[in-house]
Amino acid sequence: MKKLYVLRFALLAGLVIFGACKKDDPEPVNEQEKITRVTLTFTPQGGGATVVWSWQDPDGDGTGTFTTPALAASRTYSVSITMLNELANPDEDITEEVEEEAEEHQLFYVVTGANLTFAYNDEDDNDKPIGLLTTATTGAASTGTVRVILKHEGTKNTTIGTPSTDGEDDFNLVFNATIN
Repeated sequence: MKKLYVLRFALLAGLVIFGACKKDDPEPVNEQEKITRVTLTFTPQGGGATVVWSWQDPDGDGTGTFTTPALAASRTYSVSITMLNELANPDEDITEEVEEEAEEHQLFYVVTGANLTFAYNDEDDNDKPIGLLTTATTGAASTGTVRVILKHEGTKNTTIGTPSTDGEDDFNLVFNATIN
């Protein structure tokens, strides 16, 4: 009887000890960013009026409104992009997060129809482009679209208008572009 009691106690103690042990949690996966506002600021080189394009999705449902004033023809602009999550309290600056995790993010600018080209002006620590700072050059008057894509954990490449096909889109927005 004592042997049975000792065996039960040993079994129970073993279950408690092994049950308390657990595997280490895996490295946390960096989830897709929640972004409710994207702003592209076009500052003309050599002076002139700054142009601001924006997209806002106040409720975060994936739809939103665009504001895209015309760009001047035959100009070169320094362009910066900012991204916010305005559902956080206080607002979360996703631009800072993209800078901190630059090796995992890349912005692409895909132009269709408009006489407009973009070039990268920033790099991560591995000399790969990020796209937070770009140069935009306009040609003759035209209209078209600019698709702006923020890729997370995609294959980085140096072609600003050719997004990687892997990774996830943190956003994929299409701005109407008018060059006057």
